[in-house]
Amino acid sequence: LFEKLGIVTRIQHGWKYRVELSDTFTPHHHHLTCQNCKRVISFDEPSGFDSMITEIATSKGFVPKHHNLEIYGTCQVCTIVNK
Repeated sequence: LFEKLGIVTRIQHGWKYRVELSDTFTPHHHHLTCQNCKRVISFDEPSGFDSMITEIATSKGFVPKHHNLEIYGTCQVCTIVNK
């Protein structure tokens, strides 16, 4: 219900998901997810990122409405531990 009302946004992490407050209540941001320890690190868009997304979409004849960016890899702690 909260998703339908636009209160929360579903964030997929593999086969699982979590929910967080939507952009209506928190600033738009993205996530880095460690595939080893499952830690999720939020980060804000760099300046000009939104216009880059729009440019890419419009070059393909697409009209973007919103976007999500999820980056998967290994966090700094797991990288150091696994050396």
